[in-house]
Parts: sequence; C-alpha cells; structure tokens
Amino acid sequence: MKVFGQIAAALLAPQATESVNVASTRWGDLNASASIFNDNQAMTSSGDSPRDNNVANKNIVAGVDLGGGSIKFALIEENSEKIIARHTIHHEGDVEPAAIVERIKNGIDVMISQVDGLSTHNLKAVGIGAPGKAADGIHVEGLANFPSWKGKIPISNMVSDKLGNVCPVNVCNDADAALAGESWIGAAKGSEDTVMFTLGTGVGFAAISGGHFIKGAAGTIEGGHYPLIPYGRQCACGQRGCMEVYCSGTAIVNRMKEDINNRKNKLPLYDDHVRKAARTELDIRDAEFLAREELENLDPEYLPLVDATTLTEDSTVADIFASEDRYAELLVVETVKYLAAGILTSMRMFDPKVVIVGGGVTKAGDKLLLPLREEIEFITWKHLPTEQEIKFAELGDDAGSVGAAAVAIGIGK
Repeated sequence: MKVFGQIAAALLAPQATESVNVASTRWGDLNASASIFNDNQAMTSSGDSPRDNNVANKNIVAGVDLGGGSIKFALIEENSEKIIARHTIHHEGDVEPAAIVERIKNGIDVMISQVDGLSTHNLKAVGIGAPGKAADGIHVEGLANFPSWKGKIPISNMVSDKLGNVCPVNVCNDADAALAGESWIGAAKGSEDTVMFTLGTGVGFAAISGGHFIKGAAGTIEGGHYPLIPYGRQCACGQRGCMEVYCSGTAIVNRMKEDINNRKNKLPLYDDHVRKAARTELDIRDAEFLAREELENLDPEYLPLVDATTLTEDSTVADIFASEDRYAELLVVETVKYLAAGILTSMRMFDPKVVIVGGGVTKAGDKLLLPLREEIEFITWKHLPTEQEIKFAELGDDAGSVGAAAVAIGIGK
C-alpha cells in the first residue's frame, strides 16, 4: 500500500485530522459493525484491507458525507456494488466553503491513491450529502453547523471545478442520501415506496414513492417537524410538539434530565397523555408522579421512580435502553409510543412498502425494534390492513457517503 500520510497532512488545513480505512466489500456481506472480505482476499501485514487491482476500467462513484464534525468518504465500484476505499477528515467549528471544497478534493484524491491504476478520470460521478436544503442538486443552504455559509452555496460546481470537471457532481440532503443508500443496497433494496426516519440529535426524514423522492414545492419536507403533539413541547424550529422533540436521541435524554431535575426541586414529573398510557401499560401508580412532600403519608413502597433509578443526568440513550429499572423502562415505553405514532402517520400519508428507522438510537436493537413493531400493529387501522415492513437501517456509518453516491447515479431522482 502506498504511503500517503505525509502528503495528506501537507494538503490539509492545520485543524483537520484524517483517518483512512480502505476496504473491498460485497454489499451482500456488509453490516454496520464490520467489513467482510472476499474469500480470495487477505489482510495486509499492516492491518489495512487489500487493494483491488481490477477496478481501473470500471465505473467508480465517490460519495461524500458532509457532517458538522467530519467529512466521510466512500469510493464505490458501481457494477459490482463494492466499496473499494473509505476515508474520513475531522474538523472543528465553522469552516468556510472554499476550505471544505479543498478537503473534499483531498479526500477523494487520498482514496484514489489507494487503488492501483485509478485516477479521477475513472470517476463516473461524485455525490455529496449535506445537512441542509439541496433541492436543485447544485446549491446547498441552511447548514446549521456552518453559520458562515450565507445564502445558496453552489458546492457542486465548486467541487467539480476543483476536480477539473472530470465528472458530474451532485449535492443532496443527507436524509435523502441515507434513504437512497438503503434503497440501493440496504434494508429497502427492491422497494420503490419507502420512508425513512433517522433518529440522532434530531429526526431526519425522507420518502421515495414510485422510485422517486417526494420533495415538495420548496424541497422542505421535514417529517421530523410533523406536530406529533399539538401545542406540545417547544421545538427549536419555532413550532410546538414536533416529532423531533419527542423521538430524537436528544429528546429522550432531555426528558430524563427534566424528570431528575424536577425530583430534586420537589416538582411533579412531566405527565402528558402518552406518558399516562405508558404508565398504565406498566402499572405505575399516579402516586409516583407526585411531589416529594405529597408522598409523606404514603406507604414507603411507593417511592417515586426517579428517586430509585440508577440513571443520572450524565446518562446516555444507550444507558437508558440498557437499564433494567422501572423509570428507564417507562422512558423506553413512552419513546416507543411517540415513535410509533409518528411512523404510523407517515404510513397513512405515503403508503410505503417499507419503513426504515436509522440513526444512533437504533443501537438499542431489538429492545426498540420489537416493541415498536408491536405498538404499530396495535394502533394501526383494522379496516384496510396492509403489509408494511418496519426495519432498521443496515448501512451504519457508510449510510451518508454511500447514499450520496447512490443519489449521484440516479437513485431516487
């Protein structure tokens, strides 16, 4: 394998750091936790995966996942659906568009340098997924992590120029990219009618109907900002009751912190109709939601849930789903109910064959997926039953970069 560390370090700005993982992977064997190599390949002595020497004359697509803290890259051979290289560039804070474009060019160059006989002239297309509005495939706007990016930034044209105009460059919304990737070679492969929710710091949403993205008049369909609870919790978008403030990883942790803080201040716990339904399901008494001074004359066995929990204000979503205490169980059950209601709304509105749920919250595994399926089956209509699959995303950390590549070659367009 060629040594490129010094070259890459010289090309990048001082605040950027890089990591490289070159892999040759058949999509049928790909999972979120590991790269599986073909039988005729072997790991190199350095621990890197082997070069593929047979791709120079094939169609190569580069995918770029532009995140707030890193840029993730994947180089994909379209015909065989194999990842032939990966790369990551980390950055901190607001970075100007020109600097990001330079890093995208450098990241693609680094991947290409890892494959014998390959050059930028073998690129069929480059796809960029970005967390903002990207309705026309050229411009991106409204990137919260890059406040210096004012107005519409023609990032596709900028990257194309930097690469020497060797191939088309397309930019798309990162939620659309994730769905395109799953539709191409992931959990939704073979489905032309799919919706996807991505649960992380927020709630991303994308929909494909008849093989094409549903974009809307202004390209601003945001399922995460569907008002799940009318006049509910305040959302940063300006609305109240958005799905994002109930179902995101951030929202789950915030509810826990709010409850813990309320108990410290002898205040009742938050208790909307969804939590009441969860309490009923778990047979949790109303007394457990009273302020501390109101419990003095109650039987000691009815201690408030939060007083007995092992969770703290520093606990994470993973801690909540891993805990076995009653309060953690309540948080999980109510989250399932909130999420099921949001997903069911999308099922009625878009009539998908497959519903994909991705993002960090899905690391909870079957502790989330199985009760989610059961809850949706319980609350869905009985008049016109339809077969609609609820599945977790399969591409893991490759979702953004592979999905951006998928959009670049026409998936979902």
